[in-house]
Parts: sequence; structure tokens; C-alpha cells
Amino acid sequence: MELDVYCTTLEKMLSSIKQQHKYIVGVPYERDIDEQCVGLTPQAVAILSNAGFEVKVETDAGLASGFSNLDYLEAGASIVGQKEALNVDIVFKILPLKLDEIEYLKHGAIVFSIACNRMQTKEYFLKLIEKKATAIGYDSLQGKKGNLIIMDAICKIIGNACPLIAGEYFSSPHKNKGHIIGSVAGIPPTEIVFLGATKITEIAAKIFLAMDASVKIFDKSITRLNDIKQSLGVPIYTSMLYPDTLQNALATADLVVADSFSNIDGEYFITEAQVKTMKKGSLIIDVGVARGSNVETSHPTTFCEPIFIKHGVAHYCVPNISARFPKTSSLAFSNILSPILYEISKGFSFHDLLRLHKSLRTGVYIYKGIITSESIASKYGWNAKKIDILLDFPTS
Repeated sequence: MELDVYCTTLEKMLSSIKQQHKYIVGVPYERDIDEQCVGLTPQAVAILSNAGFEVKVETDAGLASGFSNLDYLEAGASIVGQKEALNVDIVFKILPLKLDEIEYLKHGAIVFSIACNRMQTKEYFLKLIEKKATAIGYDSLQGKKGNLIIMDAICKIIGNACPLIAGEYFSSPHKNKGHIIGSVAGIPPTEIVFLGATKITEIAAKIFLAMDASVKIFDKSITRLNDIKQSLGVPIYTSMLYPDTLQNALATADLVVADSFSNIDGEYFITEAQVKTMKKGSLIIDVGVARGSNVETSHPTTFCEPIFIKHGVAHYCVPNISARFPKTSSLAFSNILSPILYEISKGFSFHDLLRLHKSLRTGVYIYKGIITSESIASKYGWNAKKIDILLDFPTS
């Protein structure tokens, strides 16, 4: 959590421009079957409601995350229908708005959500532009070191989830042969191969190593391999992505955890031919499937049916694994947003907050109906305007 830290004289510096902006805030229900998180927790709602803001939470919005309607009522919110939760000044959501949800937005609304811009349609952006909306993508928010702060939190959750998912699969005699992860005297240790020396790999590998499993990590970058080896602090097998070396490791692996690299022209680092050589009953957890998988046999699955079998190998390919732990994920989102919520509660305008928070500005891809993302603009032949320029010369 690395939003900008301000000096103690912040309010004094802004006394000339600070006004008591009393926004109406909405927290809609997530209608995607595989998203069970909620945009704001009751604790986060209390920050705003205690400052006199009106907060509208859609009925049962937090139920799947372990937060009841009563929890939100006690935090000062009102429980409303879908339209009322969206027809507000600021919307806090997890997944991007659906097209029919955008119809309910107030003109000039501010929307927080994961952006998933590469997966959005032209119509999605046009509807937000038509509404003169300001849209902030959690997945683009950067910390001081250029790290993606929300994505860092999600990676930590996914990294911790991988051993739990593998443990469930391997311990079930109906799915596998019913064996424990790790090692027992006289029995060879579980062999685990990681594709990608990423933050997810680092967190999951620490847990597997503590369980005495055998871990091998492959990556395209020697720098990343050196970094992860140093971070883990124990002797560990690492290798560049040499096809023959990877093939040998896959042939004996019990578990493969695959994060994704840039998949250009359908390049796969684990091909279908290689999957065919893997042990029957082994498992692939493809945590990068939503970003363009590097496993040829992967395709996205759901929490209802998370695993499919291909060539005798189980594939767990749920795109948003963190949503399997909705309470933890919801708390992580709200914790990272808390500094922003506190300053909204002080009465700062959102325009002023954007000028003050460099981290917040990095997430803006539409500002008052104007595209600020170069990648979106270039995709559709539009012209983007830099957010810093728009903030120096406010649009009406």
C-alpha cells in the first residue's frame, strides 16, 4: 500500500481551494458469478458516513464477502436497489461496469473499478465518454516505485492461494491419488515447477519450500531469476526457459504454476505436446490465463467448474483466483483506498485529490469524458489528452 504520503501542512496548503464537497457514494452488487468481492467494506463506509456523507449500498452487495446488510446499516449506509446505488457521485465497484449499469450512472460520475482495458469494447468507452464520467482503474494505480499497488495485493492473495488449491486437489482421492504435498521420509518430495519468477511465484514458492517440496523456477530473465533466488534466501533450482530443460522438468512435475509473459503471436512456453508428456494426475494452476496464457492447453474456467482434464492433466484456470477469498480481497481493496476515503471525507474535491495524489492520477483512463489513456486512444484512432494538462486547465 503505497499511495502518496503528504506533509502535515496539507490542509493549510489547500485552505484557499478546499471546499466542503459532500459526495453521494454508491457500492453496487457485483453481478458476475465469479466475483464475490465488494467495492467498500463496512469499515470503509464508516469513514465517509461518520463525516456526514451519504453512502448507498445495494442490497446484499457484501453478503458473499461476509458483510451483511445490517453491517452496512450500522456503518451509516442506506440499503438501496441497483439503480440508486449507481446513480451517485462516486461509484466503488470491483469489476468494470456492464453496459446496462453505465446507463444508470449520473452525468459526470466518478467510477472506481478494475479497468481490464484490453478486454473492453469500444462501446464501453463511448458510453462512459457520453456520461462525461471520470474512470479510475485499480489495476493501473502505481506506487512511488512504479509498482502496481492493487495488483501487488492481489498477487499476494493468489500466491497464498496456490498451495491451498493444490492441497485440495492432491488430497482428494476422487480427483487424484490422495497424497500430501511436501516430503515424508522414504517418499520422494512433491515436484513443483513455476513458469515465471514473479511475485506470485515468490510467495507460493516460500510456502511450498516450507512444506519440503522440490521447487524449480523458470523465467526468460536472468535478472528476475537472480532476484527471486536472493529473495527466497535458500538454495533453489532456477533456469532460463530452455525448451529441453523445461521439458525434462515438466515430465516429472506433480504441479505446474504458470504465470504469464507477453504472449506474442500465440507463443506458448508450455505446448500441448509437452502437456501430453506430463504425469497423469498432475495439476497445472494457470494464474495468468486472463492475461494471455503461455500454456497451450489452458482456457478460462469458473468457480463452479474450476478444473478440466486434458491429456490426463488437470488444469485449474480460474482468471480471478483472488475472488475465491472475497473477504480478504475486499479488505485489501478498501485498505488501499482508505487514504483517499479519509481525504474525501475531509471535503476535498476530487479534482484537488487528483492533483495531490500522483498514485491516483496513474489510474485515470477517462477524465470528465475525455480519454487520457494512450493505449485506449491508439486502439480506436482517438486522441488522448494527458491527465496532468487537464488538471492544470480544468474542463467544464
